[in-house]
Amino acid sequence: MAILRALRSLLAMSLALLVLGVVAPLSLYLIVLPWILLRPSEENRIGVGWVTILARLLVSLMRWGGARFEFEGEIDSNTPCVVIMNHQSVLDIPPVIHIMKQRLPRFVVRSKYTRGVPTVSRAIRFIGCIPVDPKRERTAAVLALRNAAREGLKNAVLVYPEGHRSRDGEVLPFRPAGLVALLGEKPLPVWTIVSDGLWRLTTLGDTFFALGTVRCRMRVVGPVMSPENPDDLPAFIEERRQTMINELAKLRAEAAN
Repeated sequence: MAILRALRSLLAMSLALLVLGVVAPLSLYLIVLPWILLRPSEENRIGVGWVTILARLLVSLMRWGGARFEFEGEIDSNTPCVVIMNHQSVLDIPPVIHIMKQRLPRFVVRSKYTRGVPTVSRAIRFIGCIPVDPKRERTAAVLALRNAAREGLKNAVLVYPEGHRSRDGEVLPFRPAGLVALLGEKPLPVWTIVSDGLWRLTTLGDTFFALGTVRCRMRVVGPVMSPENPDDLPAFIEERRQTMINELAKLRAEAAN
């Protein structure tokens, strides 16, 4: 049975790679881009719809490969707000489509992915992601977030305040500079998504062969309005981290029972 589960997981992830490497670019160049040429005023709607379909398809394949998902709560992605989420896996983003309705949110991406990666680069453009290059200059990354806030957040923005994936699923210390930049211009609703389970896919081998071990739960907490006084933001952000830690403990306790 273990061998069959591993083969099922491998087949599902192989199909996911096929979707990303073949189906997505073919649909992009043969359907999406020609459609946008015919209806340029609807570029955003068409592009976001394409990305949404891909996200749902990837989650469906993960489920077929043996992963289980439970989603508690919803957030309107078309409302200006900031969403923070703990970071456990490179596969965190696609399942968020089942919480962030009706589209994936804007989120921070490394600027190297904004060009030269056909499917990914186009998806980043359609969603309106915020490109940063923290390796070159961290202050530039913070400035990019501050500029996004000053321009006005037309949609939800998703931030991983830990900055890096957690190897054991526990919440890491926050790097608050990005959140301070986003919330420093004016008060905004802040939602928290607490996720647990995807951290088990720690290696490439786990990702391909161990989908059947994943029992992922995502829970929405909030929203809470950020403070008007920027001086109060550090304490506010630390409160959000403690909320995330407490909710993660609840998820694990419920799973144990």
